[in-house]
Amino acid sequence: MYYSGRRRSSVIKSKSHLYLEIAKEIKKNIQQGNYLPGDPIPSENQLSKEFEASRVTIRKAIDNLVEMNLVEKRHGSGTYVKEKAYKHELYSLKSFTEDMESVGKEVRSEILKYEIMEAPKKVAIQLKIEERTKLYFIRRKRLANENALVVEDTYLPIELFPDLTYETMLRSKYEFIESHPEYKIKESQQLFLPILPGNDIKEILNIEDNVPILKLESTGILTNGLHFEYSEVYFKSEDYDFTITAKRDV
Repeated sequence: MYYSGRRRSSVIKSKSHLYLEIAKEIKKNIQQGNYLPGDPIPSENQLSKEFEASRVTIRKAIDNLVEMNLVEKRHGSGTYVKEKAYKHELYSLKSFTEDMESVGKEVRSEILKYEIMEAPKKVAIQLKIEERTKLYFIRRKRLANENALVVEDTYLPIELFPDLTYETMLRSKYEFIESHPEYKIKESQQLFLPILPGNDIKEILNIEDNVPILKLESTGILTNGLHFEYSEVYFKSEDYDFTITAKRDV
């Protein structure tokens, strides 16, 4: 079911770009949960009345949303909000690369920051190291089929990974870590938080204002007990379903 009772936005003014403004309004309603994945959006006739626009203009707005992969047209049925393309199983310890490649997506990383820094207090506590210990800090934009889905801030102790390079972080981090015979990943302690992202994250992931996302704070632990990484990961939540497989003890 679609959400009714919205008032037409007063910001829609320009006739020449009216279809883009209408598309933006519908996109905002999708992001804010007024239209849910799998739900129909109002018909062309209903939208025409709501936005006081011609059906030709409404059709162009819907076509624009189709190009953005937000809605899909179903012949003889109407236009529906697309189901989220990606699933993240909260109880499964997989890298972004493993997650995406398992569903046939082409993965790419862009490194936005790569530097050496001293451990801030919060990171030092998570990694069980002294403050000011030397760390790598890497911010990566993670893309699947050229769609930016995740921003990942990672802190890795230099002492554990003196061979880490810029080129290494263009690929799978977990694959690099487990290429060391003495290191085997055991688990990750994770905390998910709903947040309103800052301007930098909004810009990287192309997120509208006042749209909440999920932030993951994750501490990775090796089988030998060492805390090998601390990451803060920002998910473009509109493209994700977060799932939990709950098993009953028998």
